[in-house]
Amino acid sequence: MTPDFWIASGHQLCDRDEAGRLLPTPDLWRAFLARPELVPPEEACGAERALHAALLAEPLHPVAPATLAALADPDAAENWQVFLTFRDRVMAHPTLEAAGWRSIARAWRACRRCSCRC
Repeated sequence: MTPDFWIASGHQLCDRDEAGRLLPTPDLWRAFLARPELVPPEEACGAERALHAALLAEPLHPVAPATLAALADPDAAENWQVFLTFRDRVMAHPTLEAAGWRSIARAWRACRRCSCRC
């Protein structure tokens, strides 16, 4: 058995297809939503807290543009749009490998280094 050398990647939260390719699961998205970059800060409005709670309950729930527009902080709305675009682009493919997981993960890491909360 191969040791789990990259636990932080979340691969253990994925299912596998018959060829062994990774299939994203709701628990994988919950792990993203639990990251400090996506947990609403103390000063977040109720709409942002409700959005976060709804996505934790149902990570693949579609989010209407009006929901993001209702957020009090325009930066928070933009950050959520970045995450939702990322999620939807990954989910548009049958596997993480097909979604180009490595390039997506690199972009996510680069985004986390910026000063925003995306």
